[in-house]
Amino acid sequence: MLTPSQINALSELSQQAMQPVVDFLLGDISRRIAEAGQFTSSAAYQIWRAQALGVDRKTIEKELQKRLKVSKKELKKLLRQSAEVGYNFDMKGFGKKAIPFAENTSLQQIIDAAVKLADKDFKNITQTLGFCDPYGNFKEYTEAYISSCDYAFNQVITGATDYNTAIRNATKNLADKGIHTINYESGVHTSLEAAVRRNIMGGLGLMQEQISQQNHDTFGANGWEISAHAASAPDHEDIQGKQYTDKEYEELNNSLVRRIGTLHCGHAAFPVIIGVNEPQYTPEQLEKFKEDNKKGVTYNGRHYTVYEATQKQRQIERAIRCQKRRVLSAEKRGDKDGLLTSQIKLRRLNEEYGRYSNAVGLPTQRERAQVGGFGKRQAAQATGAANKYYNEWSKSIGLNNSVKTLDKYYDIKYTTPPRYELLEQYAKDVEAGWISPLSGFDNYEELYNRIQNEIDGKTAANGTVIQGQVPHFMQRLIGTMVDPEKKKKDLQIIRRSGVDIDDISNALFNPEKVDPPQKRPSGEISVRFIGERCIVTINPNTGKLIQTNPRKKGK
Repeated sequence: MLTPSQINALSELSQQAMQPVVDFLLGDISRRIAEAGQFTSSAAYQIWRAQALGVDRKTIEKELQKRLKVSKKELKKLLRQSAEVGYNFDMKGFGKKAIPFAENTSLQQIIDAAVKLADKDFKNITQTLGFCDPYGNFKEYTEAYISSCDYAFNQVITGATDYNTAIRNATKNLADKGIHTINYESGVHTSLEAAVRRNIMGGLGLMQEQISQQNHDTFGANGWEISAHAASAPDHEDIQGKQYTDKEYEELNNSLVRRIGTLHCGHAAFPVIIGVNEPQYTPEQLEKFKEDNKKGVTYNGRHYTVYEATQKQRQIERAIRCQKRRVLSAEKRGDKDGLLTSQIKLRRLNEEYGRYSNAVGLPTQRERAQVGGFGKRQAAQATGAANKYYNEWSKSIGLNNSVKTLDKYYDIKYTTPPRYELLEQYAKDVEAGWISPLSGFDNYEELYNRIQNEIDGKTAANGTVIQGQVPHFMQRLIGTMVDPEKKKKDLQIIRRSGVDIDDISNALFNPEKVDPPQKRPSGEISVRFIGERCIVTINPNTGKLIQTNPRKKGK
């Protein structure tokens, strides 16, 4: 039997088995689609298309064979090593001298059969390669390749889009979804990595079952024990860690959607003699597994069981792999803008992965996010590009003096959500033109905090308790050189001066006049407080500050 940690390790190794193939195909396809978009006449493109297709087929077949040879070698090694580990584990449960692994003839026959079967499955999978074309259709490799090249050429030659956009769109589905294997009869398609993982783990599971069954018969076992681990999936949580007679185990396993032994989860079964072999876990330990899983963790206000938390971690890892493929694709097609965008998003995902894993108490498993062809150079360039972009962006909006580095920005995002929300609102206001970047985030934050400390929670002259502010209020508090909404509509440009907070307080708590409630165009009710130097509007139902304007003399 294999332990849960060994099963997880094998699962990762099996998923990486096809990385050399995926790496080659992603790069090759992206590069050739970029070539297609460079032609300026239909005749030249058609000649290139006909010549390139014939050459590509030969090149692809040659390259795939070379890479598959390496993958098959690793696959055979994987099968034999896992067989030896599982065999030796089973032998520990029976205090009898067992035949050494290498000398067990019947055992070696089982392994040889598994290797041959896996080799056949491997070949079948690689003969059905394809990917998703720009129109969202999964097609055989050659058809999808032609469709993508045609798309890129037609988009550019007709002037529908510029060259970079056309190439980016033509390769988007390839980068996002990767290489797939397609069942042409059913139309079902699966990512190449997932298909290979499923086949390898299925083959490993079948081999382990046969080995364990042989051990079961050799030593006269009459039952099975299902392994147990923390953070179990719901469908296996109640059955793990327990012993079953042969009949009970067969009936149980046949009733499961995910059978024990297929290795698509972290469980396996090993032979036992009921009443002789003590269970590995006590009922109290199994119950604690369930309690700890249910207790789970809370992240960003949402509760997760430990199992759900691990699945969320897997989701982020998949997103990172997808983003790395986008980086590689942009590199191959020479798309500088697309490359920068992908590098920035990758940095954000890596940061999210680390923060999330730390917050929920899960170890990071960076190997799960590995993508063939994405090495130290790409990682360093992605980090450098993201830092450079942040420095330029933060300077452009007046953020660079208060939040100087990208690391500090992420620290705010994940440790102080209220401040991050304020930072986001400030950035939106500056980028929309409501606030000048010269005002700076420090000033914006200081004014916001003064409102919270000096006005929020207090009772206005009409009895309304002030309870926060709408985002628009900060725009009016600071003031606007040019109203972007009026500028957008070519209306008269109005300069809006800012308002002093002391004047706002005076208007709210010592007004010269309080107007009757009015219904705004949005349907909300508002009340104006007219002070000596400014006018403040609030919503009497919510208590929120809506806007403020300097008071003109005589009004």
